[in-house]
Formats: sequence, C-alpha cells, structure tokens
Amino acid sequence: MAQLGKKPQDEASHRRSQSVTSCVESVKGRSKRTDEANGKSTQRFDYQLLLVAAKEVDPHLAFNKYILHGYRHKLTPMQCILSVFQIHNETGNIWTHMLPIAFFVSHLVLHGPWQHAPLFYLAATVPCVLCLTCSSIYHTFMPLSSGEKTYSTLLFIDYLSVFNVMVWPEVVSIYWSFYCDPSVKLFMFVVYFSITVLCLGLALRARTVKERLLPFGIQSLARGISLIFRMTLGYASKEATLLYLATEFLGIAGGMINAMRAPESIFPGMFDTWLNSHQIMHILTAMAQFCVFYACQTDYEYWQRTSCLDVKRWKVLEFL
Repeated sequence: MAQLGKKPQDEASHRRSQSVTSCVESVKGRSKRTDEANGKSTQRFDYQLLLVAAKEVDPHLAFNKYILHGYRHKLTPMQCILSVFQIHNETGNIWTHMLPIAFFVSHLVLHGPWQHAPLFYLAATVPCVLCLTCSSIYHTFMPLSSGEKTYSTLLFIDYLSVFNVMVWPEVVSIYWSFYCDPSVKLFMFVVYFSITVLCLGLALRARTVKERLLPFGIQSLARGISLIFRMTLGYASKEATLLYLATEFLGIAGGMINAMRAPESIFPGMFDTWLNSHQIMHILTAMAQFCVFYACQTDYEYWQRTSCLDVKRWKVLEFL
C-alpha cells in the first residue's frame, strides 16, 4: 500500500523534472542563438581593413604615383566610416581636417558670434568648417565600391568647398581693411565679387586639373591685390595684416608642396602613410584657416576700440 501511495507522487515529480529540464534547454538554446547573433554583430563591426597596393586599385584612387601602398578599395559606406579609425594612406588626410573642425565648433559653442558683427563671424567660420568637413568626407568615402562616378562627385563637392573658403573670409577682410573709406570699400567689393562670379563660372566648367587650378589662381591674385591696397592705406590693424600675410604664405606653400609631390617623389613608398605632400598641404591649409579666422577677429576687436578719427597710419616698411 505504501508503494502504491508513492507512485502518483513519483510520477508528478518526474513530470516536474522533465519540465525544468525542458526550460533549461530552452534557455540554453536562446542563449546560444543570442551568442551567435552577438558574434555576428561583433564580426560585423570589428572590421579588419584590407589594404592593397597601388597597382590593385582603380586608377582614380592612385592619382599620386609615388604613394605605393596602403590603399583601401571597393568598400561599403559602413566600412569607409570604420576605416577612419584604422591606419591607411588616407588616415592623416582625414584627421588633419577633422581635428580643426573640433576647434571651430568648440569656439562657436564656448565664445559664440561676435556681438556687434555676428554675420561676419559666420562668414569667417562657417566656410572653414564646410571646407574641412567636405574634405574629410571626400577622403573617407573615396574608395566606395560604387566607383569613379561617386568619387568624381565627392571630389567636385570638396573642390567647391575649397573655393568657398577662399571667398567669404576675404569679404570680412575687405570690409575691415577699408572701414574708413566707404567709396574705396564699395569699389573693392564690386571688383572682388565680379572676379568671384567669373571664377565660379570657370570652376563649374573645369574638367582638368589645370582648369580647376585657374580659378584658385585668379582668386588668390584678387586677394593679394586687396592686401596690397590694405597695406598702402596703412590704418587697419597691423597684427591682422600680418595674419593675412601668413594665410597667403601658408596657402601658397601648401599648394606648391602638393604640386611637387614632395617628399614622396624623392623617396617613393617611404611616405605612403604619414607626412606625404597631401598631408603636409592639409596641415598648412588648416593653419591658414586658423590665421584667417584670427585675422578677422583681430580686425573686429581693433575697430571696436578704434575710431576712424584717431587712427594712426603705419607704413609698409614697418614690416621689414
């Protein structure tokens, strides 16, 4: 009788044990599937960049024949983004522009626009940020698998952003340079914007490297003439004038180094990753943008404390 009484109880205990075992196996199954999913997710984002030699990429990516290795090739958009944090021959080009972006954005957040000339502040900063941003995007996404058409579009946007940064800070410069001579200032604006429209037309029609460089050359000449007039009148801020001169020097030096392909043309393959001519140009042009921004700010601060009635003219020879 005792044994008969225990049988239903044993069967119930057995059923509970089976139920618990089934639940445990179900949990293990879900855990395994979760681990597999996490593994796939980790594999997806823990991307190992595969670099190839110049002879293995499309010709439009190997435009510098002295950069022999470290190329990315036929990547997806996500792979391009992940490659920003890995080492290749565009890493320096990307970060030499991304870091200056952080400077300009932090300056805007911490200090804000100039109180009495907010539009001039934007004219001095926004083009710099746009230029740096477009260049970073171009260098990040240039190896997209969509090919040369996408590359050409990115290059054109980058090109226009460079043209843009050459135009608008100079507007601020002209305004402060001829602050006490309204007629001269109006004349300079008319001439400058006429030249700018001409250069924009040339830029939009440009198809070759020489055609793309021509608008930059004309625009640089216009800025140089404006700077000569500023130094001739000699009543604007001397410190700002020095910064404008530094801006032009850095821009010209960067362009010349990039055109000469130095130093990689002397030691092919040695500067594939770091300190090639394009990276040096990036550093110099970023410094030029810092200079033109602080030149505009120095001009603004100068005219906040100076009246046209008590300006002291200085001579060009004072710079020598």
